[in-house]
Amino acid sequence: MMIESTIIRYFSLLVPHLTSLISPPQGELPWTEETIELRGKAVKCFRMIGEGENERRRLRARWEDLVVSSIGKCWVGLKEDREVERMRQEGEKIGELESELKGLVRVLKRGAEERKEGERVRFELVQLSKMG
Repeated sequence: MMIESTIIRYFSLLVPHLTSLISPPQGELPWTEETIELRGKAVKCFRMIGEGENERRRLRARWEDLVVSSIGKCWVGLKEDREVERMRQEGEKIGELESELKGLVRVLKRGAEERKEGERVRFELVQLSKMG
């Protein structure tokens, strides 16, 4: 599902809010079944935003560092938090959040590959312009 381009104007409100849900300051949002679901939905929002080409560029341009940092902190919490480990042993749903995190990483990776290709093309154009 593609998010309409009009959402771009709300990024300055949306991105900080979603990242604070994904990786809140220490102790503000403990790991529970409900907060894991909430984090998963916040990650899914970013993934859906990133699936649109224009939205992905906008997300990358200003917010990529914050989003990547948030993903990393959430992933570390999933792998190292004792409460998460206890929940995992009790069979609680944690895989959905992990799956959403991986999906968002794939979207961001695709954006990075597009950026790399764009930089290569620009470099080649500059080199060609110097020849003429």
